[in-house]
Amino acid sequence: MPVTVDYLAVEANEGYAAGGHVALRLDDTVYHLQNADDGLLRLTRDPTLAFRLQYALFENRPIHVTRLAVDPATADRLRSALTERVMREAADSARLAALDADVALFAALAQDSGTLRLPVRAAAYFRFAPQAPGDNAAVAAVRERFLASAGAGALVRRSAALRAQLAALPLRPADDDTWDWAAAATASTRVRELAEQITALEILAAAPPLRADALLADPGAPPLSPAERAALTATAVQMRGGLAALPDSPRPDWGYALLLGLARLTAIEASLAAGEIRVLDAWPAGDVAPALPPARVRADFFAALDAQTASVLARERATCLGGARCAAYDYARLESALNRRADLLRAVHDGTAPRGSPDLLPPERRLWRDDLALAPHPAAAADLGAARHAALAAREALARQRGYRLVTRNCVTELLALLDAADGRAPARPAWQAIPFVSADALAAQFPVVRRETWPSLRAAAPQATWSAWLAEHTTLTAAGYRPSGRDSTFLFFTDDTVAARPLFGAANLAVGLADGTVGLATWPFDGARRLTAGFKGALFSLPELAFVSLRKGTSAYVTEEEVEAMR
Repeated sequence: MPVTVDYLAVEANEGYAAGGHVALRLDDTVYHLQNADDGLLRLTRDPTLAFRLQYALFENRPIHVTRLAVDPATADRLRSALTERVMREAADSARLAALDADVALFAALAQDSGTLRLPVRAAAYFRFAPQAPGDNAAVAAVRERFLASAGAGALVRRSAALRAQLAALPLRPADDDTWDWAAAATASTRVRELAEQITALEILAAAPPLRADALLADPGAPPLSPAERAALTATAVQMRGGLAALPDSPRPDWGYALLLGLARLTAIEASLAAGEIRVLDAWPAGDVAPALPPARVRADFFAALDAQTASVLARERATCLGGARCAAYDYARLESALNRRADLLRAVHDGTAPRGSPDLLPPERRLWRDDLALAPHPAAAADLGAARHAALAAREALARQRGYRLVTRNCVTELLALLDAADGRAPARPAWQAIPFVSADALAAQFPVVRRETWPSLRAAAPQATWSAWLAEHTTLTAAGYRPSGRDSTFLFFTDDTVAARPLFGAANLAVGLADGTVGLATWPFDGARRLTAGFKGALFSLPELAFVSLRKGTSAYVTEEEVEAMR
């Protein structure tokens, strides 16, 4: 029996993927390629709801769906190829980061051949000073469980052995010009792992309390119910056993895992003591919030985010604490949801924008240690050159494999190649099939089409039953379906769903953009050229409208909880 694969063609809009975008949907997962800041194409894997929210609602882009029938073996090969690429690209990114860390390490060694400042992830959640005892009962319980199996004095002996290993660690840059994401750990990676292992054992021994600013809570959330308390208690019991076994684990990153686990366990014990959920503050240091949307939509913007963050937190709380105990992944989702909720409350209080974040916030608050010695390294200057060469060679190799090319390697060509390989065919595709809105027809000629449909944009859902309503929905000043995010260029009329009036509207948009850009010449010193850029960019995007071509659709600062639920 055939399996269906959805080919999603997203219409154009200014900003990212201005010419349009494409994706493949298997089951409830959407795969699409994005041109990252480093010029590499990266395959992203999103739930269908998240993809529709981003493109159809926040970016106001209609999504045209072509449902294709493929045989089950082809679908399985395609799913495996997509999953493998996602995993390989994640490993590539980690390897590049490690090579960049090597450059930083050898640059520091070239200036100081002995003691360095080494970052230790998750250690800064604790009020930690080496050999200073604390009163953290959660950490102490894990320590006693570890010593019961490892023996008295095991923490001191193992810490000393790790320090000696770090001090004698041979530090060499990667010396292979070929790109290999599965290569052995780099020098900086081994230094980081040993520093984290040493710190984890010392914190386990000292049992310091968390810092005063380590935890976040939602003061408006209901207190823990008896069932939730039981689930958290069972989670803590399970965590204590797992954390006590980590120093004997063969995984090289057990130091960070132990540090993060001890901090989370302390947060759980604090939640039980307070009768309310408290989690680690997982926001990265120095994280910058985006600009607020325009004043006319700001109140609705905060109201929508308030409803959404409260709803997501309630849902993640029910998932995590609704059973006998909370799984590690569910706890991480609860932690991230409460972080976003707390950040929104802060933003409302301060009158600033809430911060953006990935789906899961990684708690990595770093402690910088300068008391961990490395072996003298007289060849650091030469090794710095070799480390730079290795990092550059890796980037060049990946650029050859996955570098973005406007026509020959883009989001369309890569997805078509994956689909063709899974299908066992390699048709010669002309260059014009790399255009997003054309590629769907090319696939329709290759595979049986089960159905075509369009997922509408946010603005398309606004009622336009009368001429006055139609006109109101076509101006940025009156459209009910337009909630400007502050990222859009300057324009007055929407032209994406009208053809006959498009040149007239485009001429008006051109005049408005030029006028706003001209005013921006005077305001440049005061607004960082924001108005200048928005005005002249608006004029540029108005030019295709004069020739009956519409690209710009506007973006939305927020969506409501009802609009999100309508898409589930």
